[in-house]
Amino acid sequence: GKSVLDEKLIPTIKDLIRQIQEAGKELHLPVDVVVAPELKEGVEVKVISVQAIPEGWMGLDIGPATVGRFAEVIQRAGTVVWTGPMGAFEVPPFGKGTEAIARALISSKAFTVVGGGETGEAVEKLGLTEKFGYVSTGGGATLSFLQGEPMPALEVLRAD
Repeated sequence: GKSVLDEKLIPTIKDLIRQIQEAGKELHLPVDVVVAPELKEGVEVKVISVQAIPEGWMGLDIGPATVGRFAEVIQRAGTVVWTGPMGAFEVPPFGKGTEAIARALISSKAFTVVGGGETGEAVEKLGLTEKFGYVSTGGGATLSFLQGEPMPALEVLRAD
């Protein structure tokens, strides 16, 4: 289909998948998607397998089977760091996956961290911000911090 894809990232993605497999970890990817011919409210939408996106259509949200699978994983988790909405939540009806995952997170026993401006905006729009363990609008910075990368502003504070 015509979903957005940065071709330059394909080798990086393949390498990450290999590393996850070698580490014996689980990787949970969407199995179905909500597709439309364009990102616009009121257009025709279909729920189809992630492997079957038709020419001229784009994946704009996760589908219900994916929501169910992800919700099961969330219920077993002790901590969840969520960075990035599940779909184009700003345009109805492509926010259903994001809302479903947000609700699965707040109903779980997991400590939840929301990182990133768009994800923070989504949970705020849903009125759920206060139900998460921690919400940060610094997406890239949040991930860098969690990975232990140097943070110049914090290094200055530690310099004493």
